[in-house]
Amino acid sequence: KLFISRRNSFRSMPNYDAVESFFEHKGYQIISPDKFTLYEKFLIFRNATHVVGPLSSGFTNLFFCKKKTKALIMMNFQKIFEPYAGFIADNFGIEITNICGLDVKSSDYNSSFFIPLEKIQVACDELGF
Repeated sequence: KLFISRRNSFRSMPNYDAVESFFEHKGYQIISPDKFTLYEKFLIFRNATHVVGPLSSGFTNLFFCKKKTKALIMMNFQKIFEPYAGFIADNFGIEITNICGLDVKSSDYNSSFFIPLEKIQVACDELGF
């Protein structure tokens, strides 16, 4: 189980620390994919059963996952229309669910966003994360 870290960047979550801590307590390994070689990413993601975290380029590593791997991607409302998650789901058999937050600036494509921890907990319970 992997949690893709996204710290100190634009498009952040004000409650990021609480969200990361929640997943860490659920047994998720916190990773920053940019710290690994391509081969290391392949090995890490190939063995993942669940991948979660705020939307970032780290989710392109879902290409390495086995079919039926579950992914929960947290994002701002503006990003919900990006097609790459659907492409990965359709072409690689990854079960992707997006959870949308409240944008800090609703018209900004890279707006920071807030998702109540309770909403994330309910989604995890209902989806088996």
